[in-house]
Amino acid sequence: MFKYRVGFPFWREFARMGATLSVIVEVLYDEEANVFVATSPNLHGLVVEAQDVKALLSEINSSIDELLYEELHCKVNAQTTFAGFSLA
Repeated sequence: MFKYRVGFPFWREFARMGATLSVIVEVLYDEEANVFVATSPNLHGLVVEAQDVKALLSEINSSIDELLYEELHCKVNAQTTFAGFSLA
């Protein structure tokens, strides 16, 4: 299976050809707000927060699907990869 990272050159074309997309997601814990926050350095618009990790993962996956659909105007294969997790 061919994987290609969102944000790399020609990622939209590879997605339309059926390649599985890899999306880097960075997660941190905001102690002041008592929530986990997830963003992506290469998928613009991905900002998700939730009170627990299980809810966060669900929100991340649905948000990625929605953002990619809006960007490409079609359903694509996406695989989420976590790049970092900080409790700072």
